[in-house]
Amino acid sequence: MGEPRQSQSPVVCDLDGTLMYRNDQISITQIARHDTLIGPTAIIEYCNRKYVALLAQGVYDVYLCMDTWMMLHALSRRRPVICATGSPQSTIERRLHMLKFADAIAFETGARILLRQGEEFIEDVEWSSRFDQYRGALDLLAQRLELDGWQVDRAGREYTLRVRQAGERPMPLECVPAQFCSSFNLGNLDIYPKGAGKLNAIHYLLRRSDSRAMTYIGDDENDAQALGDAADPILMGHASVDLVRVAREQGWRVTEQQHIEGINRVLSELLEK
Repeated sequence: MGEPRQSQSPVVCDLDGTLMYRNDQISITQIARHDTLIGPTAIIEYCNRKYVALLAQGVYDVYLCMDTWMMLHALSRRRPVICATGSPQSTIERRLHMLKFADAIAFETGARILLRQGEEFIEDVEWSSRFDQYRGALDLLAQRLELDGWQVDRAGREYTLRVRQAGERPMPLECVPAQFCSSFNLGNLDIYPKGAGKLNAIHYLLRRSDSRAMTYIGDDENDAQALGDAADPILMGHASVDLVRVAREQGWRVTEQQHIEGINRVLSELLEK
């Protein structure tokens, strides 16, 4: 973390569903190509001269609102900013040029960390190497789940695996070995080594400061531990009914606005403090 901001409490943000949104989560209408590019990313005018960066196209299109992006850059000049996500390396690499407001990115559900050094990001191998011992067990677990008919995603994942939701079939929580943990992310089940996880990665990054002083912003069940640990926990208003209920019980803030409007309101308020 930069020296001038070390004493400032960090802001930790989830990515998908908090900072970035898919086209099944928000309505992007009146799309027209804009003549601006940031790296390989097209900037899209979508409604009334508002703009989003089109980060990915495929089964889902993924967008980052440019107002969100600019406020994150402004906030990063005042406070350390960390991103925490369940996404694998391949996804992060495609988005990295738009994440240079972040001091660090904890990805693969906190099993891996990228540290920003100038304009580049460098992996913290001191952190990730502690999970090398779990690779073989993860391979065996993936094989077992696939034989049982589950769709298992290991693509681009070194230390985690994702079990895709299959209709109404209950997720195989009973199959998770004792040396692993699990959490739900976008309706899927992420399995990762004990000692990983978003909160443990955050504690590691902030080990020289008080991580409990952080603001944490998230929207999904894999954010619950970190929200519970934060001094300033903020849950996005479009989170599941169950998670909103937990938030009310725990006294977390729940945003009134959802999606882009919700995160932009939160960031605007943080900048006003």
